[in-house]
Amino acid sequence: MTQSQWPRDLPDSLQDICLDYCVTNVSVLAEPASGSGNLRLKPGISLPRVLCEGLLRAYVRCGHIIDDSFLHLFEDCSRTQLRYINLSEATITDAGIQILCRHPIVELDLSHGIRLTEASIKMLNNLRRTLCVLKLGGIFSEAMLDAIELVESRDLCVSPGQQEFVSKDTAQEVPCLMENVPNHGQGDICVEKCHLETMRIYGRDYIFDCPNLRVFSLRDCHFSDSGHDLLATILSPCERLTHLDLTKCQNIHLEYMDCLENCPHLLALSLADIEIAELDFVIKNIGEIKSLRHLDLSQSFEVPTIYMNQDCEGSLKYLATHLPNLVSLDIAGTNLAGFETAAEVEHRPLSKAEERTAADRTPKCSIPGLENKQLEFLGLLGCPDNACRRQNIPARRVTGDESEDQVLLSLEVYKDRTELLTKAFNNLYHLFRVSVVRQQYRAVEAILAGMKTHKTDKHVQISGSASLFYIVKGEEKENISCKLKRRIIEALLEGMNRHVFEQTMMRNGCLTLCHFNIPQDVLFCYDRLVMVLLKMLKQDLEEQDQFGMRIGIYLLNCLACQVDGKEKQLVGDLGAIATMLAIIRKKLHLGQCDEIMEVAWSTMWNVTDETAMNCQRFMDDDGMNLFLQCLRIFPNKAELLRNMMGLMGNVAEVRYLRPRLMVADYINVFSDLLDSESDGIEVSYNAAGVLAHIASDGAEAWRDELPPRPLVLARLTQAIERWCLHSSRNINYRSFEPILRLACSFETPEAQHWAVWALANLTQVYPEKYCQLLEQENGLVILNRIIRHRNPYRRIKELARMVVATHQSTTKSKGDDCGEAATSSAASNHPSDMEEDDIGTSEESQDLEEHLHQDV
Repeated sequence: MTQSQWPRDLPDSLQDICLDYCVTNVSVLAEPASGSGNLRLKPGISLPRVLCEGLLRAYVRCGHIIDDSFLHLFEDCSRTQLRYINLSEATITDAGIQILCRHPIVELDLSHGIRLTEASIKMLNNLRRTLCVLKLGGIFSEAMLDAIELVESRDLCVSPGQQEFVSKDTAQEVPCLMENVPNHGQGDICVEKCHLETMRIYGRDYIFDCPNLRVFSLRDCHFSDSGHDLLATILSPCERLTHLDLTKCQNIHLEYMDCLENCPHLLALSLADIEIAELDFVIKNIGEIKSLRHLDLSQSFEVPTIYMNQDCEGSLKYLATHLPNLVSLDIAGTNLAGFETAAEVEHRPLSKAEERTAADRTPKCSIPGLENKQLEFLGLLGCPDNACRRQNIPARRVTGDESEDQVLLSLEVYKDRTELLTKAFNNLYHLFRVSVVRQQYRAVEAILAGMKTHKTDKHVQISGSASLFYIVKGEEKENISCKLKRRIIEALLEGMNRHVFEQTMMRNGCLTLCHFNIPQDVLFCYDRLVMVLLKMLKQDLEEQDQFGMRIGIYLLNCLACQVDGKEKQLVGDLGAIATMLAIIRKKLHLGQCDEIMEVAWSTMWNVTDETAMNCQRFMDDDGMNLFLQCLRIFPNKAELLRNMMGLMGNVAEVRYLRPRLMVADYINVFSDLLDSESDGIEVSYNAAGVLAHIASDGAEAWRDELPPRPLVLARLTQAIERWCLHSSRNINYRSFEPILRLACSFETPEAQHWAVWALANLTQVYPEKYCQLLEQENGLVILNRIIRHRNPYRRIKELARMVVATHQSTTKSKGDDCGEAATSSAASNHPSDMEEDDIGTSEESQDLEEHLHQDV
């Protein structure tokens, strides 16, 4: 796929930004009603339909669930307007439906989880003049319907000439492949209301008194043995119905159904996942619907549905003959495609005339029964005998696993069908593994749509995330827009949060997230991602999943890097310190010092940086005891020692925690580490920093039971003088504030010595970065004060002058550079030259890629 086929990286519209703000800060528009606590619009505010419906969409988009309280915003029909409403993810009661039914609703989606009652059905019947699209699903049973008081038959009179509109997108959505069904006119489907004749009665009079329905989706409803009569009653007023979806309805006995004759304008019919005992009778009933253009007979079971002792070829031939308008047929997951007839082989030599005749002959149709029919769409995914891989299939578009187009079309067509969607996801995953997928944007959109529809299905989430991994790490990842990145990350987080106990899902999600720019790309959902990772780590700790802990703790450490104190505080508030310490205790119990333990200490080092509360959490949870144990059991682990001492440095920076460090064992350990050569100067440097901070509180704070303060300070000075001033560093300072505080310790020159040496080293080795930081934090003022002050000894003043001189030379060279050609300045600001937080993402992902799992 070329770059031009990906969407442009455009910001959200101003309207969407405002709507998102309003639903996040609902007090802008609404106030609690007295007594009930429900929301109501503030006086003086009136909203047009586009904003009212936009608020509902934004509320869901921002992660909220629509309930009765929120719907009370639209209670006053004189100030709000609603016509097209999707409540497929809402949790509303009769009270919410009552509010909706005050509006002239044209399109209403209640397809997931809302339980209808007798009262709510009566309210829906109040929409009889306007309601054109109604989507229900698994929300009522026959037992409930039997309790409804059915009224007597009557004429359904509507004002002549009145018009309502059904959105074209909705008509195309139910059932699948509705684009194959023609609309009368362009844009919207125009519905002219007129007087209806007395309804044809099947048993009882009616349940849904909505004679203007054009699209009716009644999915996953469980009827008892009288399901045929009940469905007939439901459909009896629907003489204008054009689209009917009965997917997964049980016990409706298609063999005896003649109630569809009451829908003479039916264009699309879905009977997917309905058990068919007598195929011939069902086919004959369907053949009476002469207007039908789309028919879905597909099945979603793991094993294809085999109609034994049935004439499959005759059934397809009957449909092709008796449904002259049929252009779309779905028989996926069945044996209705039959077996391809082997071509006749002529062994005798052919004459030239016979060769010409053979060449001109039309290729034989590979789907028995459809020889004289050319379809726009044919669903063959999961059909036996490799039906989708045959030549001469009589359809322009086909679902299956033979090609990229077939696989992607399967994802789009079966987005509402869990089993078939999982099968299609697995086929897409296989394509990514063995070949190049060229339509990657189309694949992303199909994957996200499927994962959004089936949030609670672990198989869909696992298979979808496996394919997302290959997209975000592939060659086209640079074409992914910011908005699309957010949608991908949100989909992964939703799947991980709902399926935190599924190791495969958590691994796939983490591996995929590794290929984003962490933490920048996830700041919008920072707290949510941290919570998911901590849940995962706790679970992996119990189950001893080393790989899960490794990738989870790696991501958490990335999240703690290069963020401000607010985010670091949040990570601690959510329990990161306690989780890291639990991991370390477990590793100590097992006698293991591996990458997981090292990164656990590194994560705490990052999380405690200039965040006093997190340092206190470490101390309160027996962190120092774990520090001593690790030091005693693993004395030669350089990476471990460096990370632990970095954390000690952060703790020592917190003034009110330093008295808790004044323990003889701790001071002796820090003093001994001054002589350490582990990891260059890093361990010795951090040990000196800890002692410098403790000593900076003055001689009066030094306890008698500690080693003599002058001796400790002397060892500190000797260690500083041993270090090479030009040593490269494995540390990243975001601020010089702690160092500059020590630089002002005129009463403790040894602590001041460490601080000024640190400034000299960093500005010498990394002048471009740290000279600017020094100037921004007024470090030059403090250094000049040190130079003029009488207390600091000579070496301290020499180092201070060195830092000032380095800053001056760096500033001068920058000024000279500014006088050069403009192209140099432009090049220096190119994103590729910017410093990034690279903690091994690429190497880590390549090393872990082999662990990516697919749910088959």
